[in-house]
Amino acid sequence: MSQLADLHKPPEGATNRAKPCTCEKRHLRHRALKYIQIQNSARNSCRRCGAYEKIILAVVDGYLPALFQGPRDEAERKMILDELLVVRSSMLKSGRHEHELELRILDRRVLIELFRDAEEQPDFSLKGTRFPEKVQYGPRNNSDRGFERAKGWLHECSEHHNCGEPSSAPYPKRLLDLREGQVRLLETNPTNGCKVRYVCLSHRWGDPQHRRLTTTTATIQKNMQGIAWEDLPKTFQDAVTICRRMSVSYLWIDSLCILQEFVNMSDDQKEETRTDFARENSAMASIYRNSYFTICASISTSMDSGIFSTRDRGSHQIKVIDDNGNEALFRIRESAQHWRLPTDLERRCWTYQEYLLSPRVLGFEPFDISWKCKKTHTCECGRIRPGLTFASQAQGPDAGKAVWWWKEVISWYAARNLTYEHDKLPALSGLAQAYHQVTGDAYLAGLWKASLPSSLCWYHLSGFATRTNLSRRPRGFRAPSWSWASVDTLDSARCRFWWASEVMLGIGVPYYSRYPRPQEVCTIYDAACQPKTEDAFGEVLPGGFVKLGAILIYAKIGLEPQGLSFQQTVEKGAWTLSYVEGGKDVSYCYPDCTLEDDGLELGDGVYCAPILEAGLQQGCLVLKRLQGQEYRRVGFCILGKGERSGSPESYYPDSWEEDLTTPESEERVQSYALQCSPSAEVRITIV
Repeated sequence: MSQLADLHKPPEGATNRAKPCTCEKRHLRHRALKYIQIQNSARNSCRRCGAYEKIILAVVDGYLPALFQGPRDEAERKMILDELLVVRSSMLKSGRHEHELELRILDRRVLIELFRDAEEQPDFSLKGTRFPEKVQYGPRNNSDRGFERAKGWLHECSEHHNCGEPSSAPYPKRLLDLREGQVRLLETNPTNGCKVRYVCLSHRWGDPQHRRLTTTTATIQKNMQGIAWEDLPKTFQDAVTICRRMSVSYLWIDSLCILQEFVNMSDDQKEETRTDFARENSAMASIYRNSYFTICASISTSMDSGIFSTRDRGSHQIKVIDDNGNEALFRIRESAQHWRLPTDLERRCWTYQEYLLSPRVLGFEPFDISWKCKKTHTCECGRIRPGLTFASQAQGPDAGKAVWWWKEVISWYAARNLTYEHDKLPALSGLAQAYHQVTGDAYLAGLWKASLPSSLCWYHLSGFATRTNLSRRPRGFRAPSWSWASVDTLDSARCRFWWASEVMLGIGVPYYSRYPRPQEVCTIYDAACQPKTEDAFGEVLPGGFVKLGAILIYAKIGLEPQGLSFQQTVEKGAWTLSYVEGGKDVSYCYPDCTLEDDGLELGDGVYCAPILEAGLQQGCLVLKRLQGQEYRRVGFCILGKGERSGSPESYYPDSWEEDLTTPESEERVQSYALQCSPSAEVRITIV
């Protein structure tokens, strides 16, 4: 008989007159139960409900303070118990987790887990269960049970998936050797053909005031002799522990395996460090792709913060005692919501490519561990945050979807943060290498030559299309103005690439059946960027340009858009186009930065250069003239045909309301289309 059935048996000695448990059918149907139903089932001799009732009261009364502080008075206690729900959802019923329940207490969700692994507890009855006075806090993501599960995931992937093994591609120049109970830096020998399994660490360095351990030209010899355990920051110590428990002898950590800068460097040391960084950063894609797996230190905030959960992270372990005096274990913790806000690590630029490029990722979350490989994306709790779905699949582009893949990568990457502004392109170098290996395309500071001009039509947006999201420019030069890398987004705004259906919904959901695909209405003559270092996908020098032929439409900067367009929120410091030559409606205007940032004033003249045309809309770069025919990008706008009335429907572009693929609509679109020809275009250079 299964343990689930056993928990619903009447206790030994119970009379046949005992009423059957009324909660079994509800549990099996995954329905929510009220507290009173659990209480009644417990009184009808359901031993499982009896245990759950005690846990509910322990949580509600504040005996587990990491989860709930308790009611203020008896009236609030009664209200909480009346409204409390006990849920056994289908998401929780998987494998070992069929005995999980979720308590919904006000705005809190508390998860109850019954340990039932044979190696951790014997079978037991729950009648007469009592709770000890002292409740134990317990770390979650470094348990023996968790590591056994991680080993199972790794074995399953290694034996049955085709997710990657060491190859002949460029190998890390240095690794940490964890054999013989020591930690020391060693230089690999790429010529001897020996490929060892190694693990990468994805972590946060932390702010400069935090303790850091790095390898420099001054410390490399010392680190190769050995690094004392007490000298390792806590995050590095935990990473070493994970490797040893997973039976891996080599570890790659960027700060220790790539030469880093330090104060008072000589010119020779600076040059050696820059060369080493550029060489290793240019091999970043292969370093992560060739790893056995990557440790994702999700909750770490610095080198010294550690990887494992600490005692105050909202988890309790309770030993329960059965009728025979035997002990078993319940874990009661805050429900792990995988749709939570991203952790600090998930907001960092450098860690994005580390996650996407690695063939396997072992993540250490606040309460448990997660696993991602090319075939599987799972977690101990059985649920995965929806926002990670794309990341779990994006191991790299294929030839047919390369452009789409890259735009999706940039969309999420641009919203992340950097400690050092100049790292914007180097932190993406590994993913750029992956794209180049598939397409062979020329790299242009975050864009690709073959996908111009559509890749020029970027803008920043968070939420609905009616909100203006400003960015800021870095203190020094980082990229040409036509590259999204030339600015930093604010408020976690994502970088979007225009075409009409994306503007319509604020998300990239196309309506191919009703909306014509955008057409190029400019001519690209040339585009180039010069790398600053040996890394062809890293930093770039000033002087990058795009030379194109376009129709220039004169416009003026103001605060009220021309035409009766869909009303767009203009935030403080933002601007729009108050006049556009030819009477075109300003459907949307997305300035890159504030007027002050770009040296503009209200009333200044600018130029709209149509790049793409879709239906009755034109996607245009907003350009500021510098001198002659040289321009700098300051924004992006969408212009519509100016023949709207004052009716409410006029706030929406006509093309959203009709099928533009009919013969009548096609004729109307053609009458509006730009009459593009080389003789009508002006040849300009955007820098």
